[in-house]
Amino acid sequence: AYSASPLDELGVALGEALHSLMEVGETRPLGAWLDDEVVLAACDRFRNNTRSAAEFLATKPRNIGRWMPAIIARDHERSSSLLWQLPRKLVKQWVVESPVLDESPQQLLQDMLLSHILQQCDDINVADRARIMGLSTPTYHKRLQDFLDRQSRDT
Repeated sequence: AYSASPLDELGVALGEALHSLMEVGETRPLGAWLDDEVVLAACDRFRNNTRSAAEFLATKPRNIGRWMPAIIARDHERSSSLLWQLPRKLVKQWVVESPVLDESPQQLLQDMLLSHILQQCDDINVADRARIMGLSTPTYHKRLQDFLDRQSRDT
């Protein structure tokens, strides 16, 4: 019998969370929340050993320290959102089970969310898409172009 991987399950959960947002006409910074959960899960996995967590995240240890105030500031909004509970659980599970990857786990999951946005958000404007990613509009355009460039290289 087929058993979906935590990453596959997370992809489905992100798509469903985005779909739920679209149904009620809201925007939530799912991309920022996703990054937050990956950083927190990496810190938990490595028992707050910032150097090991940073290595897993393919970043520098000082970046984790810089990110933490914003992650903590968004905690209440993330934890009180019913649509975010399953993605939160699956991110933690995936980070615990994932080997160290060749690419940044944050980039991998951001690409997954961006792919869902491109599939599901035809009816909303770019500014709202950027808000869902947790980005400014110019940064969203840059990330979108980088994503599309990577997609065209991989095909």
